[in-house]
Amino acid sequence: MIDAAIMILAYAHDHPQSYQVRQVPYQNVASILLDDQVIFPQQQVFFPPNRLRVIRLPEHFSFDNPDISAWLLSLLPDLGEDVEAPSSDQMWLTTSHLTKAKQLLIEVSFE
Repeated sequence: MIDAAIMILAYAHDHPQSYQVRQVPYQNVASILLDDQVIFPQQQVFFPPNRLRVIRLPEHFSFDNPDISAWLLSLLPDLGEDVEAPSSDQMWLTTSHLTKAKQLLIEVSFE
């Protein structure tokens, strides 16, 4: 399951033209949307229609995938001076298939 999650993030990282950044009001969440024509293994598991799927990424994710972690951190909204910088030690992946919008939602929160 984790390998498929990493593959989804790696695809978006390696294909910047395939997604659009979604602005969210949270300072610890990177959110992107992909066209739902992109096909992934275990698509029904990771992108349930109009429901959220949440998994915790392993603690070693940022160590094993430094480029993807840095990219995800770069997608966060600009932080004010009084806001604590997010840590990549605990990361949660949230996914969904937004059927009416015909998009795949991918969010990573930094806890």
